[in-house]
Amino acid sequence: TLHLLAGRQLDTVSHLLPAFTGDGKAGVTIRHLLTHSSGLPAWHPLYRETTTRTEAMAMADTIPLDTVPGTRFVYSDLGAIVLTQVVERVYGERIDSVLQRRVFGPLGLSSTRYLPPASWSPRIAPTENDPWRGRVLRGEVHDENASRLDGVSGHAGLFSDATDLLAFAAWSLSGVETPAPAAHQAAPAPALP
Repeated sequence: TLHLLAGRQLDTVSHLLPAFTGDGKAGVTIRHLLTHSSGLPAWHPLYRETTTRTEAMAMADTIPLDTVPGTRFVYSDLGAIVLTQVVERVYGERIDSVLQRRVFGPLGLSSTRYLPPASWSPRIAPTENDPWRGRVLRGEVHDENASRLDGVSGHAGLFSDATDLLAFAAWSLSGVETPAPAAHQAAPAPALP
């Protein structure tokens, strides 16, 4: 998300996402969301209180802050969900499409995506026997809120493998803002200590 919103970290969230409303939220910036210092609570059971992705996103926008922005660091799924909405609004498409087009595709990350196809199932470990859905989950996001968001959110739902993760990490650490096409296929593996 940081790469997708480069240059917008000081923008207020409500400027980019007018539905993000409530006491104290006018001062919440993209940087606050990225650093988990927005004041949003860590979590809220969106999946229990909504029935669609649209409803869940709208609810995330209106959850009250727990603290004044910038005063406390709390990992917040809600903050990542709000960031998902910002990315989708800025780019005009769902975050899985944005990431595929701007990051995964150019880096050649062929084993990284949301909503993996059934053919990947043998490569994916089961994650849990989910009482909410009443089945063992395999190749399906286990986070209930991400499931309510159709399996596509900035806080959960992304599937990958070690090779792609290594390539993504190398790109992230390289300081290069825009990934070069299929960069990990040409780059040698780093030497292990």
